[in-house]
Amino acid sequence: MILDGQGADEFLAGYEPYAQYSQWEHFYNFKFRKFLKERNIHYKKYGNRLRLGYYFIPKSLFSKFFLPGNTDNRYFQSLKSKLRFDLKYHLPELLTYADRNAMIHSVETRLPFLYHELVNFVLACPTPLIFDNVTTKVILRNAIKGTVPDEIVNRLDKLNYNPRQDVWLHYFEIPEKFLPKKFSLRHGPSYWRNYAAAKFMETFS
Repeated sequence: MILDGQGADEFLAGYEPYAQYSQWEHFYNFKFRKFLKERNIHYKKYGNRLRLGYYFIPKSLFSKFFLPGNTDNRYFQSLKSKLRFDLKYHLPELLTYADRNAMIHSVETRLPFLYHELVNFVLACPTPLIFDNVTTKVILRNAIKGTVPDEIVNRLDKLNYNPRQDVWLHYFEIPEKFLPKKFSLRHGPSYWRNYAAAKFMETFS
């Protein structure tokens, strides 16, 4: 049996794009000084990789007042709403992949971060205890201070483990017969990854 840390990023705002939701939440709560502070910290850390230009303001206002049914719009959705959305709609797919991978190798996995009382407790906390000044997982970092080395607690960069689909698609010619209908390489690597994952699920379901 192994312990798996999956799930923590989804309710402790561990992914970079959550910064956008946090900052626009400050904007809509009229906390403009906080909005500008986080925005400046954001650009110092990420540069233009996650764009938060002011030209988004008209679009965000339009979305807020005229598209209230849009449940995944970063321009007006609060950070906690986005976290709940991802827990409900995005995380189950990831857990399914992980569970099938574990079963193939006869391994039992346990996910302590997804203990329901812990998730409910964190989501009931003020937002700055989850994400503040472009620092993710604030409450977790505070909880492990003195137990885990400071260089780990204070580490802000997050390493991804994504395969290099863009390189593969660039250097290998994929025969047309192996591509799904209406597929084009212009869809990008994420489209191909999702298609391959779906076929994997069909094979082992």
